[in-house]
Amino acid sequence: MAAECVRVVMGKIRLLFPAAELLAVEPMSRVDAPVAGNPVRTIDHNGLSVPVAVFDGDLRAAPTQETRRRLCAVLREGDSMLGLACDEAGAISAGGVRFHALPPCMQTADAIIPAIAVYDGALFSVCKITDLLRAGARPPASPGGPGPRRA
Repeated sequence: MAAECVRVVMGKIRLLFPAAELLAVEPMSRVDAPVAGNPVRTIDHNGLSVPVAVFDGDLRAAPTQETRRRLCAVLREGDSMLGLACDEAGAISAGGVRFHALPPCMQTADAIIPAIAVYDGALFSVCKITDLLRAGARPPASPGGPGPRRA
């Protein structure tokens, strides 16, 4: 992992991403509300309409119209972009993070969390945005198809 990480907190879920994946942290007030017939919330980032995922405490898609999350972390890896509705987000120094391999009982071929980490006394799951997307942790598909679209 690079010299810095991105910490994203969604309720009891704490995730660490590579710092290179973070494009922006925006207030949820910048996220478009869902409209009838399209439950997907989006945020404009440099002319792209990026889908925003709202998750419950088990990383399952939650109703997008009702979120108490204050922030949206806009993340990108390759061509994959996703906004994550969150309570906290920001870069941290990897120097204060202790990384650990998953215990053997948690290592499976379809695991989306390849490692865990301890930062500031809290346990974090280490992942990439493509790991979350591969596991199906995404907002419902919009009528225009998945992924970012030109606004």
